[in-house]
Amino acid sequence: MKTFGGTWHSTPQSIVPCRSIDDVAAAMLIARKKRLKVRPHGTGYSWTPYLLTKGISLDMSAMDHIIAIDPVARSVRVEAGVRLRHLNHQLEQQGLALPSLPFLIDQTIGGAIATGTHGTSRKGGTLSDSVRAMTLVRADGKIIRIDASSPPDQLAAARVSLGMLGVITEVELGLVANPRIHAMEREMPMADFLRRHEALLAHANQGWAHWHLGSGMVKVLTLEEAKGGHPYLTGGKPAWINPPPPSLLERLRGAFQRKAPLPESKPYAPDQNITAMEYSLPLSQMAEAIEELQTSDFASDWPDKVLELKFLGASPHSFLGLNADGPVVCFSLYWPMRPEDDKLAPLVKLETVMRSLFAKPHWGKYHQIPNKAYLKRAFKHWDRFEKQRAAFDPDGMLHAFG
Repeated sequence: MKTFGGTWHSTPQSIVPCRSIDDVAAAMLIARKKRLKVRPHGTGYSWTPYLLTKGISLDMSAMDHIIAIDPVARSVRVEAGVRLRHLNHQLEQQGLALPSLPFLIDQTIGGAIATGTHGTSRKGGTLSDSVRAMTLVRADGKIIRIDASSPPDQLAAARVSLGMLGVITEVELGLVANPRIHAMEREMPMADFLRRHEALLAHANQGWAHWHLGSGMVKVLTLEEAKGGHPYLTGGKPAWINPPPPSLLERLRGAFQRKAPLPESKPYAPDQNITAMEYSLPLSQMAEAIEELQTSDFASDWPDKVLELKFLGASPHSFLGLNADGPVVCFSLYWPMRPEDDKLAPLVKLETVMRSLFAKPHWGKYHQIPNKAYLKRAFKHWDRFEKQRAAFDPDGMLHAFG
């Protein structure tokens, strides 16, 4: 087995295809008897080693049923192996959408939730923040449901857990009406963006920025609700992947504000070698982090590249979510590389700067596994999460760090 892009490899003792919750429970009992580690996986859309094991790997991709969509309660129940793309299509037909969606929509719901995957929404947070309830199979084979009636720390730990509380088999998610939006695009120097970012993002459903490392210019893109606008979900894709064209007036405004040309973003071909990393910091540290990056080898070595900035609103719904302690800015690298390139070189230099600031790693993107001291400093609620993990799995059969 290997992670996305072939960054990490492992050879499990066995790969168990799971088609039902009973299959998962049976596999857990076998692993427990043989004292083997267990890690679940879906479609493998992850650059990190947490889905790999030398023990038993559970293939959850066949548990892909959408159980029920409730337009009145604005909720959906799905099995963990459902792909976001398929779910988006079904929700779109009923005028509904998930509040936050990531760039990669072929990943499974279970994997996306376990890693705190997100788009760029000050209102919607991460996909995990939308979780109302979930069903897990614990390391001892017991099937449990965690919801609003459970002790509050259980749901907060389960929403982003890297599979360390149990194997997710079913999830209930909250929904929103599929909004109508229009796109706004502005270009400005970084200094202007740092001064104006609060106002630029205040009314946006989604907002993000492309920082051109060589020129220091920033392209700011926002999607704002508007009557007569384009549907946020179209063809199963969120509009922030391919934003609808701005109106003529908006294009004129953008031209008036433009200080220097920026290179056009090019779509990534499926066969390209992609390297990816993301770290997040409190929004209050954005200027400090940008200053550190501007004077680092990372910016000087890759002046022709773009670093994406995403933004998430605060959410108290999880312990290990990137936005658990307040609003954050996410520094996201997602670059196509040539086969002869050293795809780890930019990651090492970006990570050096981010770790000096004790930034939080995106659990699904490439990063070196942090030690316990770093985890406790970066994630303020780590001890509360660890207490729940130890209660659910005292023997560490599902532990991702050992």
